[in-house]
Amino acid sequence: MRQTGLLAPTLNELFFRERPLVEWSVNTKTTAEEYQTALIFAQTEVDKWIKGILEKYDVDVLMMGTNYTKAGLAGVPALTIPTGISATGEPTGVILTGDYLSDAQLLSVGYALEQALTAAGNGRVEPNLDATLQQIEAGTGN
Repeated sequence: MRQTGLLAPTLNELFFRERPLVEWSVNTKTTAEEYQTALIFAQTEVDKWIKGILEKYDVDVLMMGTNYTKAGLAGVPALTIPTGISATGEPTGVILTGDYLSDAQLLSVGYALEQALTAAGNGRVEPNLDATLQQIEAGTGN
């Protein structure tokens, strides 16, 4: 494994050691039954929330910011579309979410959005791999 040059000897250990939710999940006293009950409740509530918005506004697809993570929980399709690079050099994007089994429609909308962004000069930006490797090497000392 590649050494990190940090307090954790490997990138894998660094990733998991610095994540309190991972540690909590290992040490939790939650039973499988309690977890399953909570999961079903969350899935049901998120599904109702998504369907409610789709119906209320009579739309087929929702467009969310990239911090949105509920689609997977509800079992509905979601598609991430890159929208460009921010002023600080960070990648930006949106997440499109549709109703249950609307995958084909969601892909069509995503493709149309991606084409429009590209035509407008936004969208996919080729990564600068040399700069990325330099940052990794500077951070790891390798």
